[in-house]
Amino acid sequence: MAIVVAQVISMLFLGLVTWIVGVLPLLGVRKGWLKESESQQTQTMVNIFSALTCFGGGVILTSCLTHMLPDVNEVVVAAVENGSFPDSGLPVAEIFVLAGFLMIYMLEEVLHHLLVKTGHLQEEEGMQSKPGGQGHSHGDVNFTPSQEGIPSEEGIQAT
Repeated sequence: MAIVVAQVISMLFLGLVTWIVGVLPLLGVRKGWLKESESQQTQTMVNIFSALTCFGGGVILTSCLTHMLPDVNEVVVAAVENGSFPDSGLPVAEIFVLAGFLMIYMLEEVLHHLLVKTGHLQEEEGMQSKPGGQGHSHGDVNFTPSQEGIPSEEGIQAT
């Protein structure tokens, strides 16, 4: 009984913390701590958001590799043992997990392209979509190579 109570409390606590962290940006915009668009943010805030995004991506990747990969490995080993899947000697479970990541990435890219093309996704004011871009910007950077083909400090200019 104590384990069930601990699990319920943990579940409620994690859900509450996740909800609070998810609502913080909305609260920040309403209170004036944050600007409404990315192009109006200070460089410090852009760096903080970038670091938090990278941290979130690392958490997702870690949870995938520590929780999903052993399960996929177990299923593949069981399928090889009962003869329903051929033994190729390759790391099939890892290939399946990587293929899943690539499929999700491709789906995201295709949907982003279609949403921009059909006009359902608007670019921020003052930013133009560049070929291969993601609809967001880290500032327009003009790269002018030096005469030797090696970039110099004055060859990279942020505009």
